[in-house]
Amino acid sequence: MMTVKAARDELLRVERIRKHFGKRSRIRKVSRVVHAVDDVSFEIGRGEALGLVGESGSGKSTIARCVLRLERVDDGLIYLDGVELTRLGSRGLREIRPRMQAVFQDPASSLNPRWPIHQVIEEPLRVHGWGAAERRDRVLEVLEEVGLSHRYLNVLPHQLSGGQQQRAGIARALVLRPELIVADEPVSALDVSIQAQVLNLLVALKKELRLSYLFISHDLRVTRHLCENVAVCYLGNIVEVGAGDALFTNPLHPYTASLVSAMPLSVEDARQRGQTIVLAGDPPSPLEPPSGCRFRTRCFRAQTQCAEGTPKLEPAGAAHRAACFFPLDPDFLRDRAAGSPGSTG
Repeated sequence: MMTVKAARDELLRVERIRKHFGKRSRIRKVSRVVHAVDDVSFEIGRGEALGLVGESGSGKSTIARCVLRLERVDDGLIYLDGVELTRLGSRGLREIRPRMQAVFQDPASSLNPRWPIHQVIEEPLRVHGWGAAERRDRVLEVLEEVGLSHRYLNVLPHQLSGGQQQRAGIARALVLRPELIVADEPVSALDVSIQAQVLNLLVALKKELRLSYLFISHDLRVTRHLCENVAVCYLGNIVEVGAGDALFTNPLHPYTASLVSAMPLSVEDARQRGQTIVLAGDPPSPLEPPSGCRFRTRCFRAQTQCAEGTPKLEPAGAAHRAACFFPLDPDFLRDRAAGSPGSTG
C-alpha cells in the first residue's frame, strides 16, 4: 500500500482526476466518449466539510464514486490520509474502506427491505470480522448517536418514516467509525422540516466525532449551513472553490453567480441580491463539450479568448479560486441589485 506524507490536518486530497465513459451509438455504429469528470482537484481537512454543488449532470456523483473507489479514475490521484487509493487492489481497499463510508440520496432504496434495522446496521461489522457481542453493543451505541431508540432494532425499513430511514442509513455509515463521509444528496428526498433535522444531525456528528464530509447537493442553502468550503462543478470541471460565506457573498465565476442569484431567500435578502440571473440555452452535452471554457456557450461575459483556451483555477484572495478569464468584481451581485438591471439571459 503506497503512502505519502499528508499535509497538516489534510484528510483527503484529489489531484487532477479524470473519468470518461464510452457510449456506443446505434446509428453511427461508433463509440463516443462521455466526459464525466476532467481535471478535478480539491482537498478536505480533518473535521471539515466540502460542499460540491452544480446542476444535474455536472459530474458531482461521479466524483463521489471515484473518491469511494466505486469507479476507477482514468487519470489522476486520490489520497486518504496519505494512502493512495487509485491503485489499491481488493485487499488494500478492504483495509481502507472502514475509514470512508457513504450516505445515499434515497434512504428507502439504500436499505435492504427484508432486513430489520439491526441487521442493516451491523452488516459492515460482520463483514469486517467483529464478534456478535461487539456488534450488538456497537449497533446500540450508534443508534443513540443518530437519535434512534433501541425499540427500532427489529423494525423493517418500510415501517420507518423517511427521516428515520435516513438516520438508519447514517448509522450504518458511522458504525465502522469512519473519518470521511461521502454524502450524495442525503436530504433532497426528505420533507423540508425533516431535512432540517437530518442536516442538524450531520452538523452535530461532525463536531462530536470530528468527521470530514464530501457533501454533494444542488441546494446551496443546505450546503452553506453545513460546509466550510464549497466547490462549484460545471460539466465535469470545478469552476470555483472558496470558503462558503465568501463564495455565496462574492461569487467570482459567472456560473456561481447564477446559482447564488437563484437561491430562495427572504424578501429582504432577495431585494439586496437583485433579480435572478437567467442563463441562455441548455447545458452542452458531455459527449461533445465546448472548446476552451465549457461554460462559455451560456456565459454573459464570454469573449473570443474563452473559446481558445481553458481557464485554470487561479487564486483570487485568501482561500478563493476561480477558473475564469474574466472573473466578476467582488461586489457584482450587490452592484447589480443597486442598479436593478433585471435578469441576464
